[in-house]
Amino acid sequence: MRQSFIFFAALATALACAPSTKLFSDSSSRAMDAEASKVRVQADESQTLSFLGNIDSAIAAYYHDTGSIPPDIKSLVPKYLFEIPIVELGLPDYRNTRMVTVYPSSILKDGRVNGKKIKNTGGWGYVVNGNQVIAFVDSTAALRYPLDTHAPKYWYQQSGAR
Repeated sequence: MRQSFIFFAALATALACAPSTKLFSDSSSRAMDAEASKVRVQADESQTLSFLGNIDSAIAAYYHDTGSIPPDIKSLVPKYLFEIPIVELGLPDYRNTRMVTVYPSSILKDGRVNGKKIKNTGGWGYVVNGNQVIAFVDSTAALRYPLDTHAPKYWYQQSGAR
């Protein structure tokens, strides 16, 4: 036991006294940090889009079961959604949130969300117009890494209309 302690003490002393060596150059390190940041943002965006799909599916199931449109996203919990999903945009100006803003139908233009009329909260947006319901990400920011280059560019456009 004492020999192990002496060995590890000697190893620690040698490492502490050894000149520091870099495994990667500064430019390589910066490139790896940038790539890691990109991957984190892509993961956040993908997760939020997946959660939006879950909300759309929950709305469809609610409508199928009740024959009516849910008045808000909160009425989907806990039967259709375990909880309100978190919005993660991966952008510095937005905090991760579960906040839901219910909008009047006046924010719609030709059956679509008018980005000029939303509050840009970074949470979920929800609007009902007659027989149509739209859940969307309440943000006018552009997706940084869209999975489909033909998809809408802005978060509020990433919605499922029913």
